[in-house]
Amino acid sequence: MQSLDYYSIILFVIATCVTPGPNNVMLMSSGANFGMGRTMRHLAGINIGFPLMLVAVGLGAGAIFRQYSWLQDGLQVIGAVYRKRCRTRRRLASQ
Repeated sequence: MQSLDYYSIILFVIATCVTPGPNNVMLMSSGANFGMGRTMRHLAGINIGFPLMLVAVGLGAGAIFRQYSWLQDGLQVIGAVYRKRCRTRRRLASQ
């Protein structure tokens, strides 16, 4: 791995750790609405998911998606269906 790759990863990690991104906003909102105890699972998911994402990218997940573009399309469809399911469940729960 070239030193330029290391610099880009380091800058990405610094930028995402320092700025108040969507995860911090979601945690703040979840803590305010549901309390500290119920927000801890959310926090654990973020603390496990972010390093997993970095490791996956470092191991070459981008190359896999470039080679098999249908895989990325499939994941996008699965994500959209999941979001619709969550939205529908939330809408039904509020009625």
